[in-house]
Amino acid sequence: MKVDKKIIVEVNKKHIIIITVMVCLFLLVSFLLDDQRYWNSLFKFDADDEYTIRAIEAWDHYGCSYFYKEDQEKALENYESIIGNEKMLEYVKKSTAIYGFINLYSDQEIEDAFNAIVYGCNNSEHDSGKYKSVADIPERLFRNCYLQMLFPNQMDKSIKEVLKKY
Repeated sequence: MKVDKKIIVEVNKKHIIIITVMVCLFLLVSFLLDDQRYWNSLFKFDADDEYTIRAIEAWDHYGCSYFYKEDQEKALENYESIIGNEKMLEYVKKSTAIYGFINLYSDQEIEDAFNAIVYGCNNSEHDSGKYKSVADIPERLFRNCYLQMLFPNQMDKSIKEVLKKY
């Protein structure tokens, strides 16, 4: 006599919800682990370092062109032309999205970050939104804005290079 052993699995709405939540959590954890390289600061801002504090204060007040000393006007024109390109905003938005479709930052937040980096946070003509310091810009957003400004840069040195000399 042969006995059939069958396993019957019932899946109801509650199980589907639990499975969906688990998959979403898995994707989030996976993203955070894959994105760990963004947790390290691009400029190594050290809140306890006196020189870093002074540099950030100068950056907040004058913008990144301040660090170019003799070429401040040329640097400002250069970076204004870069951030004036609408493709920059779209590229930063796409490059900061999770899995290509969950946008972490709005167009306004990206524009405010560009304004904070180029013009500083104390410039009444250019709004930096909620960013009261360049150090307030989330690292992932800061990194992507900086990289987009770096590639079409017409200056001899990048912001990072002139900041180190400061």
